[in-house]
Amino acid sequence: PAGYLLRSPALITLAGVMGIVFLAAEAWRRLALGAVSYRRRLKYRRGFPGEQVGLEVAIENRKALPLAWLRTSDRWPPEIGPSDESILTQIHHAGEASLDLVVVMRGYERIRRHYQLLLRRRGIFNIGPAAAISGDPFGLFQSECLVQPAQQLVVFPEILPSRELGLPPDDPFGERK
Repeated sequence: PAGYLLRSPALITLAGVMGIVFLAAEAWRRLALGAVSYRRRLKYRRGFPGEQVGLEVAIENRKALPLAWLRTSDRWPPEIGPSDESILTQIHHAGEASLDLVVVMRGYERIRRHYQLLLRRRGIFNIGPAAAISGDPFGLFQSECLVQPAQQLVVFPEILPSRELGLPPDDPFGERK
């Protein structure tokens, strides 16, 4: 309106270009997370303390539209985190961390990352859920969605010889029947 009132072609052109950029950014935001997949694949879903378990994280953009930026955040308990703990980002919930990846992806591109998880303590642990955030290349808008639900990893108790448990070897269950 100011361009028309002042009869300034430069202001009218600037408003038109800003409108086009705004509409393009909004359209990009709507399409950004469509056909994006995140897959967390554990080699084993059970183990013992001290063991290492292989993990593959695969992110795939199954559309022609490139992603100017994509940030994935996957929640991890530190008790079963990667052997290199600096990979995890600490979050404000006590005892929780997240595996964050920030990538730029072309259309129809797949990115894979491989990690070794160190099982530090026994228990049943939830890994995830994983969320993705992306947006337009201008940084005006962003959208977020859940890309993979949580899954469990079971760490069994450490196996100890009966001598270390203090049980008599000839009758470990005692004298009562």
